This record gives sequence, structure tokens and C-alpha cells, in this order.
Amino acid sequence: MSDTAEDPPRAAEWKPRLTVAAAQMEVRADIDRNRRVILEQIDEAARKHKARLIVFPETAISGYAPAHCTGGTCDTIDFRAVRKAEQEMRGALKRHRMWGVLGTTECRKGRYYNTALIVDPKGRVAGRYDKIHLTGQRTRTLDTISFSPGAKSCLKTHKAAGTRVGVQICFDMRFPESWRTLALQGARILVHPTAAFGRDSLWKREGIEANLSSRASENSCWLVSANSAGPYQYMASRIVDPDGIVIAKAEVDAEQVISAKIDPDWLGRAGGFLSSRRPDCYKLK
Repeated sequence: MSDTAEDPPRAAEWKPRLTVAAAQMEVRADIDRNRRVILEQIDEAARKHKARLIVFPETAISGYAPAHCTGGTCDTIDFRAVRKAEQEMRGALKRHRMWGVLGTTECRKGRYYNTALIVDPKGRVAGRYDKIHLTGQRTRTLDTISFSPGAKSCLKTHKAAGTRVGVQICFDMRFPESWRTLALQGARILVHPTAAFGRDSLWKREGIEANLSSRASENSCWLVSANSAGPYQYMASRIVDPDGIVIAKAEVDAEQVISAKIDPDWLGRAGGFLSSRRPDCYKLK
């Protein structure tokens, strides 16, 4: 499969004008190794794909605590190394005049958050999103051990790459309400850093793939999902159009940058399902 999507069939009003990229990489506990791969993929996205926006997996900088830290706690993460790596990545995005969404772990006021940083082409953090829906709430495992949930105020869109972007992380894909909240705020691109890997979770593949196509089509938005490249990756990184059609997809268990040219103003062949809602019949609380 080519790592650059072929031109998909489209309505006449679709005018591809923005190249977006998803960077699939194997996220590890080794922060220095993560740093090197991210810098290489930023460079590839800029030089080969001419991307203006690149999305990286969940906790791509720091490593994913439930899988990579003893006991699942974030206490052993070297946050000095995380901050140094982040500075280098912000510098690389600035050099290439590119927007980036970087997954990491942040410690604020003694609490750990699973965070996505929105970095602008000047290398500044223009916004952040803390993962709201945490895995393992019923069993007190996984995310629930590692992180505090994001606040309601995280659910907001950000001006980026000439449009409005909303961020959701991994398990958020199971909850359509938060995505709809972003769409109603005017999001045209929904970005989704994720860490969907692990042998015991391979059964999730079909459901997750369906979730992502649904989140795009039901909200008339483009979607860019960047996953960790295994081991035992159960969802390929992908770019989805507002009809829910996958227009670019990475190989499973491979470190790879994929891209597609999109038109954020295009709502889909049906003119956008979002406009056909009947809010008089229900209320989003």
C-alpha cells in the first residue's frame, strides 16, 4: 500500500487545499528513542508529504504509563527528558512551519494527565487537551491508575491550519457526545491520538474502526487518527472523510507517515449529516 493516498472520488465542490498527516510510530518507555522517531517523522511529513498538520499517537513523547511504567503509575517518568524532547519537537515544527498534535504525559499540581499538545508553526503551544474518558474505571486499572481525567473545559476547538480542530484521545472514540460537542463548536477536523495495541485487545478492531468512521460521518468532519505501531496493533492509523470513508491508511505494526489532501470546508457528498439533526427531539446535556 502506498503511504500517500491516491486521489479519492469526490464531488466537484471538494477542492483539496490542506495536506494532513498521521505519524504511526511504536511508542516506547524510551523517551530518547521516541524523540528521535518523532523528529524524523516531522521531517518526513514536511519534506515528502508537504504536510501542514501532523498528528502523533497518544503519549508519543513520554510513553504510555499503563503499558510502559511499573505498576502503571507515572512516577517513574523522567519529566525533565519529556520537556527537553518537547522543546526539540516544537523547534522542528517551527522550522518546517507546520502545525502538530503531540501526545504526552503532563504533571500539573501533583496530578498526571494524558495530554495532547496543539503546537503552532511558531513552535508555541496553542492549546492542549487532557483525555476525558479513562479506561479501567470499573476495574480500577489502566488509565484510571495512571491519570486524572480532563476537565469539561478541555472540550473546545482550536484554530489551526486555517480551520477549526477538535481533539479526542483513544478511548474517547467510544463516546459520541464529546465529538458532537466539538462539531457543534465548528470543528472541521477531528484529530485522534491513540494507543490501540496489545494482544489481548485484538477483538476490538472491527468496533474501533467502525467507531472512527461513525465519528467522522455523523459530525460531517474530517478525522485524522494516529496510533502506536504495536506490538499487536489492532487499528491502523487512518484519515477519514466526512462520509466516513477511509482515504489513507497505514500498514499495521509499521512505523509510517501517511497523508492526504483534504478540503476542511467540504461536508460530504450528502451535504453533511450534521445539518439534518433534530435537536427539537432530544437535548445534548
